[in-house]
Amino acid sequence: MTGGVLVALSKLADQGNTLTALFYIYTALRYAWLVCYKMKFNKPPLRTLCFGLSKLTILAVLVVNIIIAFEDSNE
Repeated sequence: MTGGVLVALSKLADQGNTLTALFYIYTALRYAWLVCYKMKFNKPPLRTLCFGLSKLTILAVLVVNIIIAFEDSNE
């Protein structure tokens, strides 16, 4: 993810800020999962939800990176 952010920012792509935001969201979700895990908290499946949403964030990063890769830099 860090590499994708650096590539986007080096290409001066508008998606660099999007990738940075997704990076922060992913980090926050993983910390929330860790807190739920350490506290043994999963009554409503909050821990599972944090894990699943973090994986969806990775998928969103992948899609944005593909868009950046095929973006025409001559514009």
